[in-house]
Amino acid sequence: MLLFAVALWSLATMLAPSAATVSTEVFIASRVLVGIGEGLAPAAGLRMVATWVPEAERSRAVATLGAGKTGGSIAGLLLAPVVIGAFGWQAMFYSFGVLGLFWAAVWWVKGQDREGNWAILFGSINLMQSNLFTLLVEFGSLSCFDLF
Repeated sequence: MLLFAVALWSLATMLAPSAATVSTEVFIASRVLVGIGEGLAPAAGLRMVATWVPEAERSRAVATLGAGKTGGSIAGLLLAPVVIGAFGWQAMFYSFGVLGLFWAAVWWVKGQDREGNWAILFGSINLMQSNLFTLLVEFGSLSCFDLF
C-alpha cells in the first residue's frame, strides 16, 4: 500500500505542470490524486510499523515517522524558493515527483511488505537500534509524508 501511495502522488505531482496547461479542472484532478496518495500514506506507514517493528520499538518508530513528517515539511519549505528561483515553479513538481519515484523504486527493491519484521528482514535486532534504522525510517517518512 505504501508503494502504491507514494507512486500515485509522485506521478500525479509530476503531471501537475502539464495538467495546468490543459485546464483548471485537469490540474485540480491531478491534485486530488496527490491527496489520495497522501491520504493513504500515514495508515500504510503505521501498518509497516505494526508488522515490521518489534513491539518494544514501535513507539520510537512512530515518533520517528512523526519527526520525519515535520522535518520533510521544513525541508520542502526551505528548498522550494531556491528551486523555483533557479528553475521555475514547474521544477518543484518535477523534482518532488522524481524524488518520490526514486524512493518508490528503492522501496520496491528493498522494502516491499514481507512477512515478519525488520529484525528478520535484516538478520539482527541490533540493527534496529542503530542509526541506520533511524535514517531509513526518517528517509522513508521524509520522502513519503511531506516532500510531495
